Amino acid sequence: MITLQKITVPGVPEAKPRPRVGRFKNIYTPKTKGRFEQRVAKAYVNDLLTGPVCLTLEFVFPLMKSWPKKKKLMLMGEAHCSKPDIDNLVKAAMDGMNGKAYSDDCQVVKVKASKRYANEDEEAHTDIIVSPMGREI
Repeated sequence: MITLQKITVPGVPEAKPRPRVGRFKNIYTPKTKGRFEQRVAKAYVNDLLTGPVCLTLEFVFPLMKSWPKKKKLMLMGEAHCSKPDIDNLVKAAMDGMNGKAYSDDCQVVKVKASKRYANEDEEAHTDIIVSPMGREI
């Protein structure tokens, strides 16, 4: 019986980059941003799920070192209301788990996502909970 599978991906979350058009009209995705997908794939070591899958994602961003202490205290644990967009973060995480957590991302039928700033004792990371449909939190 497969239950909830929780993974933590260390490091700053990165969004899925938009495809670009090259000089000769070829379409490509920039390689410099694929590291987050690779970190997600590396962090997921559980079995491949079959059937409908639910995801819960929490993206935790660092507080900037250049910010004044007052601003850091005010934003600790608060919602991260700036770029990157949450849909692009979710796309990058889902692509990283494609073929590792599920055969194809079309199996994902429910997604719950949030992004926030880290607390004082936290590093930037991404928490992902993968569960079969009917066992989601």
